[in-house]
Amino acid sequence: NLIDLSVSGNFLSGTIPTEMGLMVALRDLRMERNALTGMIPTELAELASLETLSFSGNFLGPDLPVELASLPKLRVLDFSA
Repeated sequence: NLIDLSVSGNFLSGTIPTEMGLMVALRDLRMERNALTGMIPTELAELASLETLSFSGNFLGPDLPVELASLPKLRVLDFSA
């Protein structure tokens, strides 16, 4: 099972796949400094083990899904420009 995923600074573009919500063992998801656009998928709220979620330096939004507030272990949430 994948626990940590960092694809920061890889020039990724497009939207965040909803299928990322199926990676239930994920604790650390970092996709900073790419060219991601669109909305943050509500499916990410299924990642109950998630402690860090960082999408800073992308073009996402404008709002965060309220479902992310239900993540019990989330300690770091970064969507800064």
